[in-house]
Amino acid sequence: MQSSRWKTILALLAIFLAGGVTGWLLHPAPRFPHPPRGSRELATHLNRRFERELAPTSEQVQAMAPFIEKAANELDRVRGENDNLIRTVMRDLHAQIRPILTPEQIRKLEEMVQRRRDRKGQ
Repeated sequence: MQSSRWKTILALLAIFLAGGVTGWLLHPAPRFPHPPRGSRELATHLNRRFERELAPTSEQVQAMAPFIEKAANELDRVRGENDNLIRTVMRDLHAQIRPILTPEQIRKLEEMVQRRRDRKGQ
């Protein structure tokens, strides 16, 4: 009876691991792990993607360039506005929950905020 229990456990573990490996192998990788920052980097990304996916002629590339540049600038502006709104909402949230937290939890919250700033380069 003990042997069959271990066989069942090992079989379930093997099935679980096989599912995990299969999911990992079949899951599509992100297009870019870090979204392009700044209008110049975004315009370069868009140009490369359009060239790769659409195979435009050199005349088409030249004709599309001002539109891509304008869109990249607009996206960069919108992203900046969004980032500011998100920072404001999160700052308000932290101010609202701070009175509820213990001193240790406040310290941890401040560490979380600092880690986020370090990641974002702020």
